[in-house]
Amino acid sequence: MASTRHFRRLLYDLAGAVTDTSMNVDGSSTAVVFHSPVGRGQTMQIDRLVFVIESTGMDWSTSEIQDFGAVGAALGTGVTCTHLQGTLTTDIFLEAVQSMADFYRYIDSDSVVNLVDGVAAGTDTVTFEVTLSPPAFLKHEYARATAQDNIACKVSDDLTSLTDFKVFAVGTLLQVEDGLGR
Repeated sequence: MASTRHFRRLLYDLAGAVTDTSMNVDGSSTAVVFHSPVGRGQTMQIDRLVFVIESTGMDWSTSEIQDFGAVGAALGTGVTCTHLQGTLTTDIFLEAVQSMADFYRYIDSDSVVNLVDGVAAGTDTVTFEVTLSPPAFLKHEYARATAQDNIACKVSDDLTSLTDFKVFAVGTLLQVEDGLGR
């Protein structure tokens, strides 16, 4: 039976012992990749990615926008995001995001929400919404045994000083097959 519904899903670490959604990890020696794979028999359209960062020191003073939150500097390698569809991999960002200012290359400026002390006193929150144009289509057929289509974000720096860092894939679940090819 086919159905259509909107969804919002956190990217998570598939390789970890427990599927973890918090991207404030140390990827400096071994990169950590977070995915939003599609489930068996599903077809999804991802319209946007929403990056949510909680940290100290993000009130957009003159130098803080050049940093990556409490990391206190621009990242050395940064965060990259890709779309894997079948055997085709497409970069979502042309260059790695290494500072808060780098997000402005990929967003509409009115999609940024910055809440000083938004979580607790001294902890600021910022969200960046990146619209995917064209949208990313992810499909996982029951019969296909190859790698799943997915959206992946790779952390290649130490982000443990952030209070939290999450990425949501937002879109539409277009179809769910019942395993019988219907």
